[in-house]
Amino acid sequence: MAKHLTGSLQQRTVWNPNIGNGRFRNPVLFMDYSDPDIVRKGSDFFMAASSFSCFPGIPILHSRDLVNWNIIGHVFDQLPFEDYEEPAHGKGAWAPSIRYHNGAFWVYFATPDEGIFMSKTKDPFRGWEPLVHVKKTKGWIDPCPFWDDDGQAYLIHAYANSRIGIKSKLNLCRMKNDGTALIDDGKIVFDGTLNHPTIEGPKLYKRGGYYYLFAPAGGVKEGWRVLEPHCQTSDDFSSKSLALQWQWQANPKRKWYSLHARPGHLRMYSRRVPDRWKLGSMPNVIMQKFPGPSFTATAKLSLYALSETIRAGLAVMGKEYAYLAFSKSEKIGAIIAFYKGSIEEGSEDIKTEEHAVSDGPVYLRVTADEKAVCRFSYSFDERHFTAIGEAFQAVPGLWIGAKVGMFCADAGTAGPEGYGDIDWFIVEQNGACRDEG
Repeated sequence: MAKHLTGSLQQRTVWNPNIGNGRFRNPVLFMDYSDPDIVRKGSDFFMAASSFSCFPGIPILHSRDLVNWNIIGHVFDQLPFEDYEEPAHGKGAWAPSIRYHNGAFWVYFATPDEGIFMSKTKDPFRGWEPLVHVKKTKGWIDPCPFWDDDGQAYLIHAYANSRIGIKSKLNLCRMKNDGTALIDDGKIVFDGTLNHPTIEGPKLYKRGGYYYLFAPAGGVKEGWRVLEPHCQTSDDFSSKSLALQWQWQANPKRKWYSLHARPGHLRMYSRRVPDRWKLGSMPNVIMQKFPGPSFTATAKLSLYALSETIRAGLAVMGKEYAYLAFSKSEKIGAIIAFYKGSIEEGSEDIKTEEHAVSDGPVYLRVTADEKAVCRFSYSFDERHFTAIGEAFQAVPGLWIGAKVGMFCADAGTAGPEGYGDIDWFIVEQNGACRDEG
């Protein structure tokens, strides 16, 4: 895949909701932007969605027609807590609300163990102010702000039964008019224990003198496959900063990667694994959402490893995951191995197949069908691909869908560091790729 394709990378659509003549098809976002909330200002629509323990957090999308959406940024880069220095599956930023008030856009969200946070901006295209910790608490989730006609501010929220032993209730609090802190602990305004179990995600509006409270009930259905909009997917790493579709598995560190060490490449530095080799516990895994109902993702990788314990590769991540790892050995030479693992504590990744291969840049590929069954392969000429490993059924993670991405890590405890250079990461609709053998 030559670099002259730079200008066309973002035109490779796996899913496009437009069907012409002003018509569209659902879903307009074939992806895992969970808990979405939308606000309109003039002819612009802005959407915020959950990010959980993926960073940067709270993606912001923009549209002019509610059909074509693009990621324009994230609300924050990191969360200021030690727990997020390593993968914290299922935690992090839950169910944001986005509102426009007093000349600014406001985003409120909760982390189930640390409390409620807020950030605001006058221009979502230009970034967001530092997070404000509105309420230090545990188990308060899904906050939504509301400013009444007299300027008095309120905040409504739900509860996480797993953290506080309360669910199916909505609580309304008075808030400082500048939105930075709560004035009281609020009152329960709706109890759905008997008829509306697990009610959550409340949104409060006022129209025509009436107040309206919207909230879903019944809980979260498990097992939605994850897929992303037709906009940002492929990347040739020619920009000065990481493209907005990429997220890390923990608070990101600049020492994990570079876009300048080798221009036009993403250099991922190996980070030593503290205990056992377990991809689900590694923070420096860079991922993006599945990009469509069926797709093929291919990455061109060059590995610079002075130790045989250094591995780099391509992964599909959820509660269970699978990946290809490229490494080098003095005795055998270059090796490509297929691994499977789980994010459950105490488990260790298992190697099920290994091939001795030639050295040099390698093309790693995963193909996912419409049932999210993934098959891995590799090539050294970018044309003939060799299958490796068994078929893998992609599954969601904790509160998020499956993702696809890359890593570079060191299973050793000593020795020099290494790195992997990713030349490009191409996502294509199935049927548009070269043959596999």
